[in-house]
Amino acid sequence: MSSNDFAQDFCHLDRDLDVGAIGGDVFCIQRLLERKKFSNEKPSGTFTEATRRGVAKWARVNKWHHVTGTIDSSLRRAYGEVSERR
Repeated sequence: MSSNDFAQDFCHLDRDLDVGAIGGDVFCIQRLLERKKFSNEKPSGTFTEATRRGVAKWARVNKWHHVTGTIDSSLRRAYGEVSERR
């Protein structure tokens, strides 16, 4: 994986995200989910049910305990631990 690929696949997640949330962090996670084939939803910046399902798949594949599809402190911590090892 090139450093450019890593930059495209890293999202700074500093808040809880659930259906209805909007912002650049949501767009980033949607782009990550699309690139990694966890969702076929086009990034819009609005956290939808499709985003929630994609996040749940992403968490399951990574064997994180949090698989509800929302992004909270436990998922952010698991994601940070994985990202820091790269």
